[in-house]
Amino acid sequence: MDPQPQIVTALGKLPPRREQSGIFVANLLSLFFGNEQQTADLCREVGRLESYGGRLIPILGLLFEGDSPNHVVLEQPPDQALLRYFSADLGLRLPEIHTLPHAQFVSLAHAQADSRTVPVVTALQHASPSWICHR
Repeated sequence: MDPQPQIVTALGKLPPRREQSGIFVANLLSLFFGNEQQTADLCREVGRLESYGGRLIPILGLLFEGDSPNHVVLEQPPDQALLRYFSADLGLRLPEIHTLPHAQFVSLAHAQADSRTVPVVTALQHASPSWICHR
């Protein structure tokens, strides 16, 4: 039986560089999980939160250098031109990218997975990270 990956909540700081791989769930709309008013207030202040998770993409390979790929779960697909720039022009090792919109993420939290969430969950179950971060 495979050991369970370590789950770490990293509030306010980045993790140290590691010789391992990780899964990162970047769902900022869940920052105030269950408090829709606080989420709405934050969205009015800063705009669309769905795109913030994409900021993790270029740095994950620098911080987590395991043999297996890193994975990131985002609320919306990232810009393909930026991905090409990061990988082709800058030579960065990019994570496997999975998209799970906020409504589907919430359904998982309530154990109501459906056909839209199953591919993401299946891919993550087959990943072999030793570190998981939800932010």
